[in-house]
Amino acid sequence: MKEGWEYKKLDDICTIVGRIGFRGYTKADLVDSPNDGAITLSPSNITNGELDFSKCTYISWDKYNESPEIMLTKGDVVLVKTASIGKCAVVKELPHKATLNPQFVVLKGIIGEPNFIGYYLKSPVAQITIKQMAGGVAIPTLSQKKLGTMLIPSPPLSEQQSIVDYLDSAFAKIDAMKANAEKALNEAKAFFQASLKEMLEPKEGWEEKKMGDICEIIRGKRFVRTDIVEEGVPCIHYGDIYTHYGLSVTKTRGCIKPELAKKMRFAEKNDVVVVQAGENNWDIGVGIAYFGDEPAAVHDACFILKHKQNPMYVSYYLRSYNYHWYLLDYVHEGKICSFLKPALENAPISLPPLSEQQSIVATLDSLKSKVDRLQENFDKISQECDALKQAILRQVFE
Repeated sequence: MKEGWEYKKLDDICTIVGRIGFRGYTKADLVDSPNDGAITLSPSNITNGELDFSKCTYISWDKYNESPEIMLTKGDVVLVKTASIGKCAVVKELPHKATLNPQFVVLKGIIGEPNFIGYYLKSPVAQITIKQMAGGVAIPTLSQKKLGTMLIPSPPLSEQQSIVDYLDSAFAKIDAMKANAEKALNEAKAFFQASLKEMLEPKEGWEEKKMGDICEIIRGKRFVRTDIVEEGVPCIHYGDIYTHYGLSVTKTRGCIKPELAKKMRFAEKNDVVVVQAGENNWDIGVGIAYFGDEPAAVHDACFILKHKQNPMYVSYYLRSYNYHWYLLDYVHEGKICSFLKPALENAPISLPPLSEQQSIVATLDSLKSKVDRLQENFDKISQECDALKQAILRQVFE
């Protein structure tokens, strides 16, 4: 505790309100237009400690009016009480009338400076206390009764405001540093995509083909995550194409046992593996060039392309806008999006001579490496910025 500061129970400086016993909204409660209802916030609407209203769902006015005590107003502090426990934000501006889903509590009528309370609740000392207060095994939950007993610093209002001004200024500089790194990264990504589009546009002397004309297309065979082991026969799971691999892979993330591998179909060196299913209709259809010395078993949500082209040229083509715009017409949307083999067979591809393919790949590889370096730089700066904020909060409140 800070020497000379008074500490009070949270119950003594605000009213803590939540949806006790309320399990959430049904589809019947949701509406499409802001004119027909109010915003309902979920933990995903808190980004970097601030409320993000860019992606909201809306509930009907009737449902909104059922709980007037948790209608949000400027100066409230919202706090997640389950799952992402401790995530919090101050309501600074409201673009529309809003309320909360059951994962939140809201601190209303705060005596003092709401932003001071908001900053304190984000500090390491407060976050440790909040998580220690949570009970439950499967899904830990923070009870409003326990939260009300939490001791909160309550220095004079003038000192609270001074601390808020200092933190606002420091955090703004940190956010600007992170934003500059993000801007550089986004500009590089946009330049790369523009270059990819321009370099793969058909040119004089190129052949116009269908993918099925230049490839033998083979579907993989099924295995599951629990089949993957550290040693054995290399394997490529469709999910890893989204989350782990880039444009190519030499060493696979995992293996399967030899007895299971006997039933599989394999990608060999220089083949390209195309993912056939995924969570959205734009990402599916991407591919990776396989350069492993040992054949790799391929999951059944993928196609193996056996061809005589430059593997990286084909891999870059599978990331191009023209290809994905074509594929969108053939995607079956549902819980999982997918497409059938004929869609890939009929995908148009413009082919320059192999020597020109190599030149294009070399240029794109160079641009991609710059994007990758900027991505690494942004990730590093982002982590450092978050750590710096926590260090400043620790300095102020501990």
